[in-house]
Amino acid sequence: MNGNQTYRFWRSAARCLLGGIGVGLLTFVCFRLEVNLTIAALLYLIAVVLLSITGGFVPAVFVSIIAILCLDYFFTTPRFSLQVDDTVNIVALVAFLGTALLITRLIAQRKRAEEALQKALGELESKVQQRTAELARANGELRGEIAERQRAEEALQKAQADLAHVGRVMTLGGLMDSIAHEVNQPLAAVITNGQAGLRWLAPRDAATGRGANRRRAHHQGRQSGERSDPADSRTRQKNSAGDGVAGC
Repeated sequence: MNGNQTYRFWRSAARCLLGGIGVGLLTFVCFRLEVNLTIAALLYLIAVVLLSITGGFVPAVFVSIIAILCLDYFFTTPRFSLQVDDTVNIVALVAFLGTALLITRLIAQRKRAEEALQKALGELESKVQQRTAELARANGELRGEIAERQRAEEALQKAQADLAHVGRVMTLGGLMDSIAHEVNQPLAAVITNGQAGLRWLAPRDAATGRGANRRRAHHQGRQSGERSDPADSRTRQKNSAGDGVAGC
């Protein structure tokens, strides 16, 4: 903070020195050309305005004071004296000093307003950048949530498809079990009737010698029934083996 103030002080001092040198050069030129008070005052006023725009308030006030002294000393009567006898010259000097100070004040206020505006614009730009970064981060998070939701929906659709497939498979299995049950009942009845017929004809076949052919035919029919129902083949084979032993 102290370093900044020191820098500002020396910068204002340098501008005051340059402004004083400029006023001195302008005074020398005007004096050599022997211009009147009005033209000299106008040139001094232009120099003050330019210094106010580029240098600041304090150097402009310093140059204004030097300019009014130079006007009084070199361009008013009596010359080479700070005494002013003519009322018109007094009014001219006062008007010049007031105009110079007013212009300097207005320009200084404008510069302060511009600096405040630049500062506000900088703060606004910083806030806009911060807000933009926040919006970009929120947009990224929202896109991530959308992608995650899409993945969840795809997984849900796949699970529903798998569940529907399992339901169709279970329905087909139940249908096949129902068909097998409906087919097995008449086949079991045929096999049972065949076995009963063999047991009934067993005494006669033993006398006539045709029992082997009938048992062969019954065995082939039973194998055909077992091929139609592989699930009950072992049970039927056990039952047929027991029936064969009983017939012998």
